[in-house]
Amino acid sequence: MSWNNYTNSTKYYFLYLVAIVLMLSGCNVGGGSSSTPPAAKPSSISVSPTNVSIAVGYNANLSATETYADGTTANVTSQVIWTSAASGVVSVGANTGLLTGASAGGPVVVTATLNGLTSAANVSVSATGGVSGTSLAVARNDHTASLLATGPNAGKVLVVGGYGNGSVTNTTLNALASVEMYDPATGLWSQSPASLNFARGDQTSVTLTNGQVLVTGGTGSDSIQLTSTELYDPTAGSWSSTGNLINGRSYNTITLLASGSKVLVAGGDTITGTTNTAEVYDPLTSLWTQVASMSVPRNTPTATLLNDGRVLVTGGFNVNPLGILSVFTSSELYDPVGDTWTPTGNLTGGRYQHTATLLKNGKVLVVGGYNAGNPPIATAELYDPSTGLWTPTGSLATARAIHTANLLPNGKVLVMGGLDASCNPLTSTELYDPATGVWTTTTSLVTARDNSTSTLIPYSASTPQYPNGSVLAAGGDGATNIISSSELYWW
Repeated sequence: MSWNNYTNSTKYYFLYLVAIVLMLSGCNVGGGSSSTPPAAKPSSISVSPTNVSIAVGYNANLSATETYADGTTANVTSQVIWTSAASGVVSVGANTGLLTGASAGGPVVVTATLNGLTSAANVSVSATGGVSGTSLAVARNDHTASLLATGPNAGKVLVVGGYGNGSVTNTTLNALASVEMYDPATGLWSQSPASLNFARGDQTSVTLTNGQVLVTGGTGSDSIQLTSTELYDPTAGSWSSTGNLINGRSYNTITLLASGSKVLVAGGDTITGTTNTAEVYDPLTSLWTQVASMSVPRNTPTATLLNDGRVLVTGGFNVNPLGILSVFTSSELYDPVGDTWTPTGNLTGGRYQHTATLLKNGKVLVVGGYNAGNPPIATAELYDPSTGLWTPTGSLATARAIHTANLLPNGKVLVMGGLDASCNPLTSTELYDPATGVWTTTTSLVTARDNSTSTLIPYSASTPQYPNGSVLAAGGDGATNIISSSELYWW
């Protein structure tokens, strides 16, 4: 009996993907919207988001929605009258909902009024720290995010696919084909007119050396892993199909190899179960080639490109034909020159749904995740390529899994969100300092989230307010459903 023969509920039990279970509970987005209010009598208005945190000199947007007696809705952002209870702290455009932080303080009540109906948001302004308030057009989780490097939209963040809120059964997922773009210069999202050819979630993506974004596999709305792969051309702003994977897969790894000319995918979940197979994509031929397989099948492992060109694959899990869950402590190295996998040092404890980050000193930091039969773990370990050994380092203040991790320009590692031991999404964020091996808590997210993306946005002349760069957190699973909010962390 293979992994694929188990029911979805059993598979998700082993995955501990509570975020996906939340999605499968079926959170329907109610009510249509239109730019022209319907004839029905208005019953209420609502402001979104209701809690906003921005920094001095920065902007965020509020929107207003009117709900009518028949259940329909209309966007009335430009029709309401916006007022701030303390314009010296935060000002708001009278007919736009555009917030501007003036001085540190708050929370300040910002009110929208229309036809005797009111609604409000609480806005806090900080001297430094995170910025929030802009939202994706479509709530999504298990999506991908890529910083565009070339073309007219260079410096913007491309968010692709994922799963949306909607009616979901054990065999049907609300996979998305839509694509959105975040502009750091304005802090606003725009929907791309070019959508994926195939709706997908749990896919992987990587930016090629020519600036194109390669999106591979994932799972479609029919819950079957996809073999299709697509390329986004940032100059033309269009998608095109490229060579198919030999094995459709999700929850796999993806790595741009050191040569810069080929891409490695390994492991993951396939239609026949968890796999140990690996494939390499050649952009020159648009073809995938089967390469040597890993020693064991791995679902949700991590892969890290080392400075010497080898790829370190760590952890993950498998379920055997008897339904027994194995969480791996093992790691292995892929050598693209010799097309070989070689065992290397074992983790001190098995883990999956963790993160792995290459540090500036060449070591690899793995953080959090799940172990067999246990809630999320707080431990972290360091891999030294020169010795092939793992050593424990400082532990997180809060255990977490399905979080994100980013290497900052100062060499520290920022960990955001994830699920805690009670399966609740987290707002907490922590910073790891390789010089001391110590974690410190830092500015919390405004919105708790897991299954989100986080993208490092380098400093540019168009964003002088972020002299050291920023990290964009987008979408994911919130406390009750899939969310559309995004936030910026800066330092």
